[in-house]
Amino acid sequence: MTKQDTYQVLATLQAFYPDSFRGMTDSAAQLKVTLWQEQFADEPATLVQAAVKSYVSTDKKGFMPVPGQIKEQISILRDQGGLNEQDAWELVTNALRNSSYGYMEEFAKLPPDVQRAVGSPNMLRTWAAVNFSELQTVIASNFKRDYRAIMAQKKDFAKIPESVKQIASATNLIEGINEQ
Repeated sequence: MTKQDTYQVLATLQAFYPDSFRGMTDSAAQLKVTLWQEQFADEPATLVQAAVKSYVSTDKKGFMPVPGQIKEQISILRDQGGLNEQDAWELVTNALRNSSYGYMEEFAKLPPDVQRAVGSPNMLRTWAAVNFSELQTVIASNFKRDYRAIMAQKKDFAKIPESVKQIASATNLIEGINEQ
């Protein structure tokens, strides 16, 4: 998103939340534009504008959003048809049918996020030997909890500006987090 696009986004927000801009100095306004532009530099302006409209249409508190709230709306707009925890667990249970001997191949067929929640091919082999009751209660519950955590981490990571990701990557702060 360009600086000009950022002006338009903030103008939209000013129309809905005029008190947030009242009495703002020119230098404070320029700083706000710069900071918002940095936060959304990697996003298409149309998506940011749509997220602002989405936020405004669902806002019940009446306070201007911070960038994180708009990033949450972007995430909601982007999240179409992804695997939920139950769908992910069904993939795992299907893989378990052939995991006594074919656990390596079955693990390789799983999506990366599901693989992270499972842990390793050997875990599929171990789960294939567990009785059905334990598999569908304890193991399913633990898998779903882990999968939810992985997806939440991924969702939060997606909100971080690309420039910050590059700095973190250069200093090895984000090892183990899968990028989209």
